[in-house]
Amino acid sequence: MNETTSTMASKALRLSNEIKPMLAGKGPNIQGAVLADLVSIYFAGHPEFIREKVIRMWMETMRELIPASEQEISERRAAR
Repeated sequence: MNETTSTMASKALRLSNEIKPMLAGKGPNIQGAVLADLVSIYFAGHPEFIREKVIRMWMETMRELIPASEQEISERRAAR
C-alpha cells in the first residue's frame, strides 16, 4: 500500500497529538531525554551508510516545524 505524503502527514500529526499529553508537564530535561531516546531508535533503524543523510534531513524538517510549534505554544499560553 502506497500512502500519499498527505496521508502520512495526517497520521503523523494524529500520533503526535496523542503523544504530546504524555510529555506535557514533565519538564524539559525529561522531555528531551525521552525524545532523544525515541529519535535514536528511529535513526538506528536506518542502514549506517545513509544514516547521516537521514539525520540531516530530519534536522531540516524539525527546524522548519519550529515556527509553527512556537505559534502553538503562544496560542496555548494566551488561552490560559
